[in-house]
Amino acid sequence: MRTTVAATLLALLATGCGMLPAGETATPSAIPSPRVELVGDAAVFDPVPTTGYGFMLPGAGVVAADASHAWAVGFGDERGDQEVFHLTWTAGTTDWQVADGRVGRSIGLAFDPPGAIPSSVLAPDDGGEWVMYFAASPEGGDDGTDIWRATAPGPGGPWTADPEPVLARTAVPTEDGGEPTQLDFPAVVRTDDGHRMLFGWSPSRATTLIRSATSPDGVTWTVADEPAIDLGLCGGFDTRSVAMPRLAAHPNGGWVALYGGFSADAEAGMSIGLARSTDGLAWGCGSSGPVLERADIPGSELIHSYALLAGEGDAPMRLLVESLVDDQSALWLAELRLD
Repeated sequence: MRTTVAATLLALLATGCGMLPAGETATPSAIPSPRVELVGDAAVFDPVPTTGYGFMLPGAGVVAADASHAWAVGFGDERGDQEVFHLTWTAGTTDWQVADGRVGRSIGLAFDPPGAIPSSVLAPDDGGEWVMYFAASPEGGDDGTDIWRATAPGPGGPWTADPEPVLARTAVPTEDGGEPTQLDFPAVVRTDDGHRMLFGWSPSRATTLIRSATSPDGVTWTVADEPAIDLGLCGGFDTRSVAMPRLAAHPNGGWVALYGGFSADAEAGMSIGLARSTDGLAWGCGSSGPVLERADIPGSELIHSYALLAGEGDAPMRLLVESLVDDQSALWLAELRLD
């Protein structure tokens, strides 16, 4: 049964991240080489003993009040058996802990499996509410996903979703005027004049690119006309598909985005690349190659997902990376080192 779940996760990843024909590849030159380095020599979270789920997809992360928070989706053996967990980690400790279980049940809306997949959470900067952005398909829908927003008084919830998506597929049509199959993995940050978002956009079930949008209030969004991160941005490892963006302010100004890249070698799975932008609209390659790939993680069979934990002040940016090994998830902590 676990093998079936693993195959389902891989199918979801392939569908959501696209499998494009090989396109033109970029040839970066004289590009700095940021890197992602694992923290420690062992995984920091085994989902089975604490959640009962063998597969755990970390999507959203944030650093607030000297603690790191992540929201991860546990996948069970049966379709529809998914739950959102709130995990925490404090510097100086070894492992991540489950702070709140099954937090997705408080959202208040019914979604088709796999339910809500959080990929951004904003901590309050003024004593207000926590804000979550997630992808989901309404119950009884057509299997496509839109981008939704929910708020809560604290990181563990209870979360209350807005009644309608903040960005629907109809707002980002395909070139022929049709409706994309899904919008997913919204990466949202606050800016001086509102909010900025990167998100996955699938004009067909075989294609995913990364688009950008801006908002004055985090609710009403305006989507840029062209993709933000296109195929082959950094060459080689990202020529078939780009997906799962994670967005943060660069400490030296501008923006940095991590993204999942897929090459012509289907066996390689997802590698994580890095892009840079001064204005959040025009993006260029930020590394001479992937900053993290499967071979960098001991025993890894596949990198399936990851959450970005943007540091405060001079604190490093960290990642919580899901590696599939022995037919289940193992979560590793890593640091993004920017040159």
